[in-house]
Amino acid sequence: MKKQIKETVYGFILAIVLVGGASFVHAQTWSSSWVPAPSQMPPSNTNIPAPVNTGSAGQTKLGSLKINGSLSVLGTMLFSGPVRIPQNAADGKVLTSDATGVATWQPLPAVCRPI
Repeated sequence: MKKQIKETVYGFILAIVLVGGASFVHAQTWSSSWVPAPSQMPPSNTNIPAPVNTGSAGQTKLGSLKINGSLSVLGTMLFSGPVRIPQNAADGKVLTSDATGVATWQPLPAVCRPI
């Protein structure tokens, strides 16, 4: 009876050691198959342009930025060049907005027109 208990305990210990060892070997093999991060930047002019990303860091986009839809800006917009709002713009019109902030081009009021 004692011998049978001893053999059972030894069997459990051997099973635990074998499973633990196999798990360790599997984990080492699996983690070494991952490719490390690049150590340098890729060559210039060989990749597609980086996207404009979200986040709190300031970003600069060279070239034009085309948006198919609406643009929402939370914060201050700073323009270093001319701002064009061409839709319905014409001589003698002024850009005005309503109480909700919707802007439209309206005729210049008579009191402001040159004589």
